[in-house]
Amino acid sequence: MVNPISLKAVNQRIDELIRQYDTLGLNDRRGPDTIEELSQLNVVRDELEKVHGKVQTDRVARFMIPDAEFPTLEALYSRMDSLAQQIAETPRDDPCRPDIVNELTCLSMLAHSVKTHPADA
Repeated sequence: MVNPISLKAVNQRIDELIRQYDTLGLNDRRGPDTIEELSQLNVVRDELEKVHGKVQTDRVARFMIPDAEFPTLEALYSRMDSLAQQIAETPRDDPCRPDIVNELTCLSMLAHSVKTHPADA
């Protein structure tokens, strides 16, 4: 699983702080600040890992479309057309609009995948 850029950046900063802390003397005033930042970054890293794991799980589940829902490519295109029409008719401030856009995006990716790799379908 590939880590997102934000998680890599947090891990790099944690590594830097650990190295910095190792070089500090016992009476160095920067020690408590370094420990505090490390503690906060550990919490951020844990949350990023949770979110990343959930995103990966959702992404896999989202692309698992039952064959019965779209028995033909035309059925898939028909659903995409109806979603595009819903987007056009839905006001921009409607809280449901992003969900419609996300569904259309997923179906577009699926259609592209089927179209470019027809032998796999």
